[in-house]
Amino acid sequence: MMDQSIRFDLDIINRYDKAGPRYTSYPTALEMHEDFGDKEYREHIAESNAAGGLLSLYFHILFCDTVCFYCACNKIITKNRKHAEPYLVNLYVETFSNTLGKILAAAPDRLSIFNYAHMPARFKTQRQINDADRPSADIKLDILQMVGHKLTAAG
Repeated sequence: MMDQSIRFDLDIINRYDKAGPRYTSYPTALEMHEDFGDKEYREHIAESNAAGGLLSLYFHILFCDTVCFYCACNKIITKNRKHAEPYLVNLYVETFSNTLGKILAAAPDRLSIFNYAHMPARFKTQRQINDADRPSADIKLDILQMVGHKLTAAG
């Protein structure tokens, strides 16, 4: 009969028997402290960029349909995906607003703003997009209004 017992390598266990960072934060939570501010964050990012390597992005959308008992993230457990809509609307507008702020800071000579043109009859890949997943007219108008306010304020 074959030996099916589990064997553990105690050297490896002892080597890695340390608390690790949460995977969702960068810099890691262990590197954060009361005096860790914008300057320290930018230095950390510059060091990471200088080191090279692959970039990983993690976006946490805090609406889950089941509980992951290992997860320590803020979350709302619901099977009703409609609860996420106000959050995603705000995310769309906030992302666009931040991008526009960076563009204005670069002080371009001119600026053109285009909204997404959904033309599935012309672009085959757009046929794969579910209409319910596209921003509504209200969201697009909110973004347009925000753009108008930001451009007016910027002169």
